[in-house]
Amino acid sequence: MIKEVVFWPYSELLRGKVFQLLAPFFKNNDSLSKIHIWECELNADIISQLSSSLRVCNKSLKQINIENAAPNQVALDIITALSMQPQLKEVELSFFNFRRIEFTALAAFLTHNASELQLLITDVDDDFDEEGLHELVHAIISSNRVQNVTIRTNQSTTIDSWNTLSTLLSVPDSKLTNLSLSEVRVDGNARSQVFANALASNSTLKSLSIRGDSITREAWVPFAKLLCDTSSVNKTYLSNHTLEGLTLGSKRLVPTTNVATSLRYNALSSSQAAIAKILRYHSHFDVQPFFEWELKVLPIMLEWFAKAADCTNGYEEKIGRMTLDAMYDFIKHSPCFALSP
Repeated sequence: MIKEVVFWPYSELLRGKVFQLLAPFFKNNDSLSKIHIWECELNADIISQLSSSLRVCNKSLKQINIENAAPNQVALDIITALSMQPQLKEVELSFFNFRRIEFTALAAFLTHNASELQLLITDVDDDFDEEGLHELVHAIISSNRVQNVTIRTNQSTTIDSWNTLSTLLSVPDSKLTNLSLSEVRVDGNARSQVFANALASNSTLKSLSIRGDSITREAWVPFAKLLCDTSSVNKTYLSNHTLEGLTLGSKRLVPTTNVATSLRYNALSSSQAAIAKILRYHSHFDVQPFFEWELKVLPIMLEWFAKAADCTNGYEEKIGRMTLDAMYDFIKHSPCFALSP
C-alpha cells in the first residue's frame, strides 16, 4: 500500500478536482502516513477540496506538510479538518495568512490532539495577529504535548509577543525540546535576554533558534551565563546542562568560545556536563556550606570526585589535588574535629 503522497510545485493535478477524486483513497488506505504538498498554488476551491478529503482521511495519517505558493490564502478550513485527525504527530502550514481565527482553530486542534506533536507555522502576511498568537501559546502550554515549535513571520512582532513566546520555556515538565523563532527586527538582543531568563528553570529544551537582523554578538552574553555560571561551584552545578543547539541572528554570527564549549559539554548527560564544567572553570571546592552535615557529606564528596575521574580525561591531576584540598578543608574546619580545652 502507498504510505506517502507528494504533490510537487505547480502540479497540473491541482488545477482539477484531484483531492475530491482522491478522497476514497485517503479514507480507505490504512497505510497512508504522510501527505506533502510542496509550493503548489492553493486557491479557495482547492483548499476546500483538500479540507474535505482530510476530514475523512484514515487515522493512519501521522504527518501533513503544506507549503502554499499563494500566501494570501487562509488556512482555516485545513486546520478545522485537521482537528478530525487527533493522531497527527507533525503539522506544517507554511505561507498562509494567519489571522486570529486561524490561531484559535490551531488552539482547538491542539486541545483535541492526543500525540506528542511537531508544529511549524510560517506566516508571510503583515496582518500577523498577536492576540491570536497569545491564544495559541496558551494552548501549547495547556496541552503540554508539543515537542517542536517553529514560528516565522516577515513582520515585526512586539515585545509582548516575544515575552509570551518565552513562557513556552518556563512550563514545569514541558515536552518542548526544540523552539525556532524569526524574524526579530526590534531590539533582538533584549529578546535574547528574555529567553535566557526563561530557560533558567528549563531542563528539557535541547535546541533554540532566534533569528533576526537586529541580533548582534551581544546576544550571546546572557546565554553564556545561563549555560555556565562560573561565579561559584554551586552556580556552575545549577547552570543549564540540557541545551545543545543555539542559533542567534544569522549563521554568520559565531558563538563565543565559552558558549560553544558549554553546548559541547551539554551533548553529554546532565551529570557529566556539570562535572566537565566544574572541572574546567574551578580549582577549589568551598566545603564550608557542608559543615552542618559533619562527616555524613564527606563520602558523598569523595564519590563525586571518583565519578568525575571516571567520566573525564585529562583532569586526573586536577581531580586529585581538588580531592585532597577538599578533605583537608573539611577535616580542618569541621566542628566534629574541634578539640575540647
